[in-house]
Amino acid sequence: GVSRSAMDNLIRVRMAEMRFSNYYQGGYSEQSSYSGDEQQDKYTERVEEDKLAAAYQILGVDKDTPFEEIKKAHKRLMLKYHPDRLASQGLSQEMVNMYTEKAKDIQAAFDLIKKQRGE
Repeated sequence: GVSRSAMDNLIRVRMAEMRFSNYYQGGYSEQSSYSGDEQQDKYTERVEEDKLAAAYQILGVDKDTPFEEIKKAHKRLMLKYHPDRLASQGLSQEMVNMYTEKAKDIQAAFDLIKKQRGE
């Protein structure tokens, strides 16, 4: 009962969440096997760009979205996935734990975008 475009979007967002979580849980190293400061700087810059792109994807916005719209997207997602709200709806503890991790990713994504934009 789900359209192909909706399913594709869900998959893209979930993949972004997984990449984003890996950055903050140590799954990706800030160090590379490259030698030399210039190559290391390029690698570090690429990692930062990937983190930021994943953060925008998690919130369902793009880098050109005005910050006020980003704040609205963040608030909407936090209301939808906040663990306390979900626990009060009678979800299992396993589901609450899963959504707790999702809420953490949403908050971390918003914090990264806010920091990058100097807000």
